Amino acid sequence: MLPRLRSKNPLDVLLVNPPASAGTVVDRQGASGLGAILTQRHARPLPPLALVQVAANARAVGLSVGALDLTRSPARRLESVLGRVGVVVGVLVSQKTLTMDLDFIRSLRARLGVEKVLPFGISTWFHADELRGPNGQGVVLVGEPENKFGRAALYLAGRASAPPPGLLLTSDQPRGHLEDLLVENLDDLPTPAWELLGRRWKTLSIYASRGCDDRSRACPHSVAQGAQLRGRSAVSVIAEIRSLERRLGTRHFVFLDPAFATDPDRTLELCRMLQARRSRSTWSCSSRPEHLPADLIGCMADAGCREIRIELESLDPQLLHHFGRIEDVRDVDFFRERVEIFVKTALRLGIHPQVTVVDGLPGQIHGDVDATARFARALGVRRIRYSHHAHYAALHQSNGTSTL
Repeated sequence: MLPRLRSKNPLDVLLVNPPASAGTVVDRQGASGLGAILTQRHARPLPPLALVQVAANARAVGLSVGALDLTRSPARRLESVLGRVGVVVGVLVSQKTLTMDLDFIRSLRARLGVEKVLPFGISTWFHADELRGPNGQGVVLVGEPENKFGRAALYLAGRASAPPPGLLLTSDQPRGHLEDLLVENLDDLPTPAWELLGRRWKTLSIYASRGCDDRSRACPHSVAQGAQLRGRSAVSVIAEIRSLERRLGTRHFVFLDPAFATDPDRTLELCRMLQARRSRSTWSCSSRPEHLPADLIGCMADAGCREIRIELESLDPQLLHHFGRIEDVRDVDFFRERVEIFVKTALRLGIHPQVTVVDGLPGQIHGDVDATARFARALGVRRIRYSHHAHYAALHQSNGTSTL
């Protein structure tokens, strides 16, 4: 029986993915935690991985934890739980949903007190001042929260002598450098506590790595997760998959890595271990066509990969060069060739290639989107996703090595 929030037992911590504004669909996990507002018809984001990773961290230090995803559940469920929370209500926030998140946080602080509401999520680093609230009275946890939220809650409860790095307690406390507030060893994180959301999941998200060193000027991932690739061990990834299969009946896994196949040796090791399990579970990932030679795609197919997503911003050499996808405008033919090899190999091996075509890019000429989509369609791509170029303020905030 999966645990739910129906019992009347006290909670130390309640973690909340806030509701969306009327008529909108939000994904606070999107863009590596900078968030997204989805415009596709019938869009339904994956459940929030950050929420249940933080929940697992809080449980690991002995706290009793509940979790609510109010993008999927009625907001009235919050009312029945708030009175049972003894230490803190953690609120997952993102840059793209900041306005509605601030409204939600203000409402909670008015009811519970500023010290009892703790915003978290990678976007907090970029908006710490707004999230502290008027006069800087509110507390905020900045940086990746999955290895420090539990210690922050213990400190706020008076059960720890010192706060963890990233817990901002006063208005004049500096936020520090984001790269110093990232999880150094991803293997140290406990298995996400998906069961706290109270159901079985056939499809769940997972990370095999974080960070992106490709430095595309249009990409938010290296800003949010750092420009240094941080990989988990294949053993750790397999253990998490096995645990979720057994506990929750999960049979498909969506890897959220910004560029899954950046490190070919690491990717091959993981694929060989997945294949050796002989499981019926399948998975999908995102990567770049230049990271996907035919032999590697073959190993991925043998290991259960059923979809690979790539972002094909444009085929305009000037745009590709401007956004860092090619080093020289003369490299556009090589780029097209890598896309063609990827698509044809994936289709031959039974993997669905999904191509995202982006409109609204600065400097994009009329007809570029249609031309790019026609190119993909001519190769046999059936899954073409249209995305409007999203502006993230984080791309323009200075943060040493973490900013493009």
